[in-house]
Amino acid sequence: MRGIQSLAAFLGVAWLVMTGSSCAFRNQFRDVPRAQPHALVTVQPAAAFFDSGIGIFQLNEQPTSFWRLAEWFRVPPGPIKLHLVAGRNAYDYEPLGFVAKAGHHYDLRYGDTQSVIVLYDVSDTLAEPQMISRASRGDYWGGLRKNEHTPP
Repeated sequence: MRGIQSLAAFLGVAWLVMTGSSCAFRNQFRDVPRAQPHALVTVQPAAAFFDSGIGIFQLNEQPTSFWRLAEWFRVPPGPIKLHLVAGRNAYDYEPLGFVAKAGHHYDLRYGDTQSVIVLYDVSDTLAEPQMISRASRGDYWGGLRKNEHTPP
């Protein structure tokens, strides 16, 4: 009986420590509350089992949480800047900018190849998805164009 009480006390303290301490970045992006005007940004799921798919690394220069289960963000209306990653190629895509409108749903998808990511407005009010913006991988490396910086 004493062992069960000790285990329960240990688990209780462990739970308080894990939920009380945060692994969040200091300026980490936080979703806009549902009650406020917002747009939704999602990512099309990966096509293949070993493909990690598209990831949003930063949103408006704020890092996104690495504890998320899906690429799904409620963003404020106005200018949005996304830093995208895919697979093991972090910072490989140029930043993607667009102006979010309240009530709209935006979805990121690969273009014809994985070297291009396209942002579509897939709101219910539209008859078909509308292309909004695109980011290419081409000559982009480490947040700079290749001619601006040479990798080590």
